[in-house]
Amino acid sequence: MGHTVALTSAPESADGAAPPGVHGSPINPLVGVYPTADDRYISFVMMQPTKFWADVCRHMDLEDCIDDPRFATVEAIAENTAAAVEILSEAMAKRTLPEWSEAVRHAGRTVGAGAGHPAGGRATPRSARTSTSSRRASSELVANPVQFDVSAPQTGPAPGFAEQTDEILLELGFDWDRIIELKTAGAVT
Repeated sequence: MGHTVALTSAPESADGAAPPGVHGSPINPLVGVYPTADDRYISFVMMQPTKFWADVCRHMDLEDCIDDPRFATVEAIAENTAAAVEILSEAMAKRTLPEWSEAVRHAGRTVGAGAGHPAGGRATPRSARTSTSSRRASSELVANPVQFDVSAPQTGPAPGFAEQTDEILLELGFDWDRIIELKTAGAVT
């Protein structure tokens, strides 16, 4: 259907809060989270709404919306995002996550599976996810479904503040004496 469609069984986010009432983007109905009939979620990440609108409508049995002038241009979509979100939400709520997953796969599209709920979700195979934790929450991360070389992607948390400063400066050719000078001067941390 487009850039990214993530499927998840998580009825709650990693920090235990329910998904926000706002679906995602205030100006793009194809960027957001939509609940399915079985209280699971599909996340759309299609940054170019006019490019993907017709395709999404076809796969969601919304052919009457393809040529709707409210969704004909980027500007029109931005003005009518609330209406589009309502239409997509109603359509999404008619099928379960497995039914949507099959429909998208039969359409020949790439689907990324979202992490399962910490209490026992089942959407993602163990081999595709990894655990991480931070001071705020512990969660499972899912590797991007796109592979750019022959090795599996490595997922993990983002580096901490200034965690890699020494490594980067060494790679740039700085020696330890200069790195210590820069740190003492407050130029780097």
